[in-house]
Amino acid sequence: MKRWLGALLALALLGAASPSRAEEEHALMALPADVMQFLGIYAARDLGFWKDQGLEVKTQLITGIGSFNAVIAGSADFSVSSAASLTRAAAKGQRMLAIANMIDKPVWVIVVSKEIAEAAHFDPKAPLAQRAKILAGKKMSVDGINSVIHGYLKVIARAGGVDPDSMDRMSRASSVR
Repeated sequence: MKRWLGALLALALLGAASPSRAEEEHALMALPADVMQFLGIYAARDLGFWKDQGLEVKTQLITGIGSFNAVIAGSADFSVSSAASLTRAAAKGQRMLAIANMIDKPVWVIVVSKEIAEAAHFDPKAPLAQRAKILAGKKMSVDGINSVIHGYLKVIARAGGVDPDSMDRMSRASSVR
């Protein structure tokens, strides 16, 4: 939280120190998910920091790898993407430029209802393998199939001894009904 506040303060000071330009530049930033880790982006937009710098930045949610692919295709000017996206593009001869790393660790959260946690006697201080067992028999929602977040959920499920493919089969089966 201290890092986010520090980043916001730095952005505010930068915005206050620079004069506005007469004509705004326009850009589209593709975001792979609507998540807390992009708080700095939302704050910059909502507090007018970009506008103060003569920029009109529109954000567009394009889930998962689609946001990075939008930049490759020329449909978006920027994206907030993972290092895996950069590596994949480089392997295919699509050279990209990474400007900054927004985070230094994953900040994904797996959420279950209070009722499910209480019924399972969930202990938030238990080791990960024990906490992950709560996923057994549950249908989970992710931002996009085969996204990094979907992969993260599968890794956590596997750590708890839960077959991640069983969660996918339940989701597909329930959507067919």
